[in-house]
Amino acid sequence: MKETLSGKLEEVVLLAKASPRRGGKKKRYFYVSKQGLKALTEVKRIRESFWKLVPITKLEGGLS
Repeated sequence: MKETLSGKLEEVVLLAKASPRRGGKKKRYFYVSKQGLKALTEVKRIRESFWKLVPITKLEGGLS
């Protein structure tokens, strides 16, 4: 599916063969538009900026 600026979803999808592993359901592959790629890139940039705020010494000791 592709979300347009108006908020409507436009389905642009390829279907693969159904498999027993997926319960007989077909695998769906989706198209990523230029706008979608731009949004994903921005989300990645923001996520990485948050990680830069975490002191590395806090991570070295593990999660305990």
